[in-house]
Amino acid sequence: MASDSTFPIREVSLKTGVNSVTLRAWERRYGLIKPLRTEKGHRVYSEQDIATIKKILDWLDKGVSIGKVKPLLNNESNENVGSEWERLSNDLLETSQSLNFSSLESQLKNLSTLYPSELFVSKLIKPWLNSLSQLDRIDQPIIEQSSRQLLRKKLNRWTTVKSNINSGLIQCGETTDLDIEFLHYELQDIDCQSYDLGHLEPLQLNLARDRLSFNFYFAFLGSGLNASWFQKNHSYWPENTFFIGEVGKIYLQSGWLNRPYLKSTKALLNHETYSGLVQE
Repeated sequence: MASDSTFPIREVSLKTGVNSVTLRAWERRYGLIKPLRTEKGHRVYSEQDIATIKKILDWLDKGVSIGKVKPLLNNESNENVGSEWERLSNDLLETSQSLNFSSLESQLKNLSTLYPSELFVSKLIKPWLNSLSQLDRIDQPIIEQSSRQLLRKKLNRWTTVKSNINSGLIQCGETTDLDIEFLHYELQDIDCQSYDLGHLEPLQLNLARDRLSFNFYFAFLGSGLNASWFQKNHSYWPENTFFIGEVGKIYLQSGWLNRPYLKSTKALLNHETYSGLVQE
């Protein structure tokens, strides 16, 4: 157990949304954080360590390379920081076009270790996939399809969390083939195990709610939904259902959503029910 002023690595992961593998990589490879050790050798982190981790996340979000963060931690200037995400995405694109699968696999593995899942997906993987879809060359299909299949294999391999916090994922509207894989991957960074229930209408979910024992439900919103769909299905959603997905922002702006909307999986960290489960 940690003292009042220190926290074990799992609790730090839950507070920051950065998984333990990435925290250890930041410590060993870059010296960004220096946790203390218990008598048994377990890492414990201070409030200052947690504040540092949040600063690191801010710099990464601005496009700073993880290797260039250390000198910036005590310097709040953000001049000429550039965008490392664009360079990394272009590197992946170049490797994809070479059809060098072992090199692409190695790049993806390394980047997934260094960057929290949410940033890894939103800042790097999605722009890379978008670039693949826009390649103007005759062999574009084999480049894009092989890269996507390799990514899917890696995501499935990386999504291995076992937790007492579990959730059911429902797809609503028109979604893409990797949407749910990304959601599984991001949820594990906040120690939430997830199960895909497929494309369902809320009424179908409602009929099975007594046989399901999930702490949370995530309704991933795709395109093609309208105001009447949300109104018709409002009463069918189980308790602790959250809407999520990029398209959901459009529905939110239209005033159609009648359940809480999460802009990111990390937003769940601030939910009262989630906090209570973590403390159990």
